[in-house]
Amino acid sequence: MGLFDRTGRAEAPQPSVVDAEDIGGRLGVVTVRCAEGPTEQTLDQLRTCRARGIVDLTVILDRDGPGDGVDPEIVELIEVEMLDLLAKHGWTAEHVTVVSG
Repeated sequence: MGLFDRTGRAEAPQPSVVDAEDIGGRLGVVTVRCAEGPTEQTLDQLRTCRARGIVDLTVILDRDGPGDGVDPEIVELIEVEMLDLLAKHGWTAEHVTVVSG
């Protein structure tokens, strides 16, 4: 099983578990809204991923909604902040993928 969460989405305020067996193991997907950056909920999601044994993590930097037209430099800063946060929680670069969209 893997963990999938959509930060800041009213329709999915809590992490939900999805079947990830077909992709070979423990995968977590966390979305961070560019308009907000990492929040306390992001930290909670990372703790939950660690507790569930998530090994590989994909971070989606979401520019939708109020973050439309976010300056690319801001997106880069949020990416650096997330990578730093992930490193503090034990994820290495080889187990993290960051996607901006």
